[in-house]
Amino acid sequence: MLWAGIIAEAQFLDATKHVFPFARLHRSACDLTVALELLCIDAEAEWESIRPGKISDNGIIERRTRLAKVQAEAEHRHFPDGFEPGRTLIALAKRQARNYVSETYGEDGDHVRF
Repeated sequence: MLWAGIIAEAQFLDATKHVFPFARLHRSACDLTVALELLCIDAEAEWESIRPGKISDNGIIERRTRLAKVQAEAEHRHFPDGFEPGRTLIALAKRQARNYVSETYGEDGDHVRF
């Protein structure tokens, strides 16, 4: 009887795990993380073309706009009601991005707009 109760509870929890808000938010956050990682790979490839001056100013604007659209689409797809990270998280991300630019390209990341 006890074993049947444990199995029934496990099946119930498994069936309802996508109903609870935390589980949905966690899944959405995981999926958005993958989408943003792919976007970062694309952005880094674009930067490799932009940095040595191979692309005109208009080309840079077009590429930046395309990447911004991909980011907005991914955020809307995974968080249709919106998602606003906290100020502390944004400040941390900008600091890490500046450090990355500095370490990877040997340049001061302060001149790059994040």
